[in-house]
Amino acid sequence: MFIRLVFGLLLVCGAAMVTDASECKDTTIGKCGILWCHWTREFAIKYCPKSCNYCHLLPTPTTTTTTTTTPAPLNWNQFTPCSRSCGGGTRYRVPQCTLNNIDTCPRVYQDCKEQPCPLATCPTGENHYYGLRGSCCKPSPSDPCGGNPRPVAGRVFGGQDAMLNQWPFMVRLEIEIAPGQRSLCGANIISKEWAVTAGHCIDGIAANKITAFVAYGTADQLQLSISQVIIHPDYLYPGIDIALIKFSTVLTYNEYVSNICLPNGEETEDDKKCYIVGWGSVQPTPVLLATTLQQAKVRKLPYRFCEQAYSGRTFSGDLTDERVSCAGRVGGGVDACVGDSGGPLACQRCSSCSWYLAAVTSFGPVQCGPAGTPGLYTNVAGKNEAWIRGIVTGLQSGTFGCQ
Repeated sequence: MFIRLVFGLLLVCGAAMVTDASECKDTTIGKCGILWCHWTREFAIKYCPKSCNYCHLLPTPTTTTTTTTTPAPLNWNQFTPCSRSCGGGTRYRVPQCTLNNIDTCPRVYQDCKEQPCPLATCPTGENHYYGLRGSCCKPSPSDPCGGNPRPVAGRVFGGQDAMLNQWPFMVRLEIEIAPGQRSLCGANIISKEWAVTAGHCIDGIAANKITAFVAYGTADQLQLSISQVIIHPDYLYPGIDIALIKFSTVLTYNEYVSNICLPNGEETEDDKKCYIVGWGSVQPTPVLLATTLQQAKVRKLPYRFCEQAYSGRTFSGDLTDERVSCAGRVGGGVDACVGDSGGPLACQRCSSCSWYLAAVTSFGPVQCGPAGTPGLYTNVAGKNEAWIRGIVTGLQSGTFGCQ
């Protein structure tokens, strides 16, 4: 799997708040304009709280003295601060253009601070987030979804083999598109009867032409037929590229077969580390499909970067930050590829170690993994999740997130 930036938003749950507005002031050099307010919420709260109306979110002052580095003002061709201090983030500069407006001229993005974060010491009963070392999460064994029996160690194009029960919600779809011709896609188990996939994988395909495999490659592998295919009523490719398939047999959950959560209100912030998974090609050309499930760690990238990358394409008008996310690296090298469509952009909750389906693998450049053109993923949260819940019953309820 040639597993194919929205800026970092660091959220603090339960922080005490400033009650005296007179304590609130901006700390940047120069003017706190609208660009700074939209850089990241963390940045705006820290450096421009007064101008960006974030005074109410400032922590209550304590007697502890801390030293912070004041960022330089944003000028033409000057890089913004990195959105992360370690573990991989994004920054950009704005070359002067004919528009002569630093807010609207095209941006040049760059990966930054990719060195590993210092090893965090997790409290008793907590684990490191999978594939990360700088933060910890609380396992939620009672959750009805999102379990992962094994810690994640690798990456998909630019990826490596996953362990047999690493991603128990993954489904392999083999689709007969013509006599003797089959295409390959992924899908994601969300209940014992239903899975989410990409609309373009099964658009125009009869249910009896689709074969699903769960626990693929294990002794518990199951081959299932599909009884129903439902494409989103507002289907667009790419854009609203999402569909549901219903298994002809009710699944039994075990070590190798279980479901992934839906977002349930969880917001996937920019530069969050997530995973893409699939059996797609491990090289751009010629196509070489993986025989073993592949996994890759990616960052959710800024929508502005995504928008610039696909500007001028015939479908660019169908793309919005509500509909799609981009993921990978600005510099490329890790991506989804042919055969990975329908698989997950899977992320862990901010409040626990449980996994949720942030988005569905949809579209990307033919070359797979080039610099400057990330893969496109159809967002699940919002209208798409409401559509799913209108069809599939018994899904996890409640609202999650740390805002």
